[in-house]
Amino acid sequence: MFRRLARGWALLLFGVEVILFAASLVLNVSVLMGGKTPFTNYGFSLFRAAVFAGLSVPAFLKDGLKWVNQIKTCPRWMWIATLSIAGYSLIAFCLQMMLPAGPSILDQSLAWAAFPLGFEAISCCILYSVLWSDYLTEAEFKKRAVASLGFMIVVSGIVIAVRTGVLPHSSNSTPGGT
Repeated sequence: MFRRLARGWALLLFGVEVILFAASLVLNVSVLMGGKTPFTNYGFSLFRAAVFAGLSVPAFLKDGLKWVNQIKTCPRWMWIATLSIAGYSLIAFCLQMMLPAGPSILDQSLAWAAFPLGFEAISCCILYSVLWSDYLTEAEFKKRAVASLGFMIVVSGIVIAVRTGVLPHSSNSTPGGT
């Protein structure tokens, strides 16, 4: 029973990551094509959702910073595409920081649209490895699913508390408490 709940959580998280990746990809392609960009309407919300969902994925990392070994348990095409997308997103973000401000295809929209792509692709591979490649033992999988879900519950609680006013928002308070 508990294994099915842990697997259900990981599958739900995988589905959310796939949807976020697809949405970020569509948004990124639309920014690359130029013209009126939907980034102003959806970009930052999508970025926040990617960060929010992505924060619970590292709980499934077996060896911490050796995540490349973990994603290599995915099909070869998947981990090569993931590393390529991660490289692209990092390069696009860094180019934004190095180029002078002004009209350019590499404007701020591209940097913010490209940045989450790499993290979402890596998250999909990490979750794929634990769901279908048996990268973790059953006991490790359950333990990490509980940690991931617990983290998501705590972060969701904090976000809800800030949004409802139970916890003060930092931009609404002033130094010194007045």
